[in-house]
Amino acid sequence: MVKLGQQFGLHPLTVEGIMDDATSQDMMEQIDGYALVMYRTTTDMTAETAFSIVVGSGWILSFHTSAAQMHIDRVLDRLQKHSTELHGSSFVVYTLIYEITDWLTMTTTQIKHDVVQIDNIVMTQVPEEHTGMLQNMELLGWRTLGIQRLQLGKPDVVWRVAHVLGSSDELEHYFRDLAALGSLHAV
Repeated sequence: MVKLGQQFGLHPLTVEGIMDDATSQDMMEQIDGYALVMYRTTTDMTAETAFSIVVGSGWILSFHTSAAQMHIDRVLDRLQKHSTELHGSSFVVYTLIYEITDWLTMTTTQIKHDVVQIDNIVMTQVPEEHTGMLQNMELLGWRTLGIQRLQLGKPDVVWRVAHVLGSSDELEHYFRDLAALGSLHAV
């Protein structure tokens, strides 16, 4: 990783931040000749993982755990299906951020559905059967809090990315819509 950082002119603290998967917040920073985007996600609705994107002039690097590869696969599929006119590095960053934000939105929707389903079951059971359902509801509550924490800083990061990387009016419009989506779907 150090050699890769040297090859692309990454600051040593950038390399250190990328290698530390315990990054606790989303962020976007401009550093000498490149932009660093740290965007947290979840892969199994319980564990957080950092997703790092480094964008330079004519290149883009992404770093993530193997569990987060699903996001890359979906982005590659999406890029292959769409017109090539917007496929600059800014559009790739937009697509990565959109994929992660959409995943968190779908996860939130699933959790809400699970809570309603469990709530309906609990209301029809006798009190002795409530223990298992209450434990499931507690787990869903923790998952909900985790997803909510992941979503807190996302609109601000998307706005910063749009300002720095929004190279066209259309692309800037996409980023604005994404920031609105992130703020509207907070749990």
